Amino acid sequence: MGAQLLEQLSHPALTGISRPDLEQLTERLAPRQLAQAERLSYQRRGGPRRSGARSGVFHQKISNRERVLVAVLYQRRLCTMDVLADLLKVCRSSIGNAIRETRPLLEQAGHTSTPAPTGYRTAA
Repeated sequence: MGAQLLEQLSHPALTGISRPDLEQLTERLAPRQLAQAERLSYQRRGGPRRSGARSGVFHQKISNRERVLVAVLYQRRLCTMDVLADLLKVCRSSIGNAIRETRPLLEQAGHTSTPAPTGYRTAA
């Protein structure tokens, strides 16, 4: 996601929280996101990493920061997964995975979102 789009989507009118609060939330979730990513990799591998084997690192299409933003926007019912996918230029399943994996972390952090006053049906 481009920096300009990230800046636009993180506007408090869309997220329901101030930019500093969003940044603080993102920073608080970062260690949990790393632990979650390692746990998911462990499960996919079926065990610990093997020395000398390929690292098997798959680069995420959506950064952890973007995952938090997408989950917050979706929780607010600001728009659909299709709209978010269109904005970020990724497939709907990438958005779904990001939301599914980030939502429990937001709950653990005690973050709740209030519904947005307006919902958007298109990226425009």
